[in-house]
Amino acid sequence: MGRQLTSDERWTIVRLRYDEDKPISYIVDKLNTSQSTVYLVLAEFHHTGQTSNPKPSGRGTSRILTQDDIGLVRSMLKQSPSVFLDEVQDALEEEGRQVSLHLPKDR
Repeated sequence: MGRQLTSDERWTIVRLRYDEDKPISYIVDKLNTSQSTVYLVLAEFHHTGQTSNPKPSGRGTSRILTQDDIGLVRSMLKQSPSVFLDEVQDALEEEGRQVSLHLPKDR
């Protein structure tokens, strides 16, 4: 994986391409980056008007339950110790948390 471009470098890509009409190959050489990186920056600019995603989503959803989530699970277990995992999942989803039912395999 290559280095992260600075914000200035990302804006330079946009300026060189759209204001100065430079070819992609020139931009790649000038900024010492890959052709795919240049295209990704230009695509982001085309879609959002920014050179980087203003609301990055990260990879997937958070895998950590909040203290409120843990409290909900605990209270469900206190009320019904034999509650099924899918019922816990449904309750968390009603609270706006997306969780999966992946469990570790038995050894």
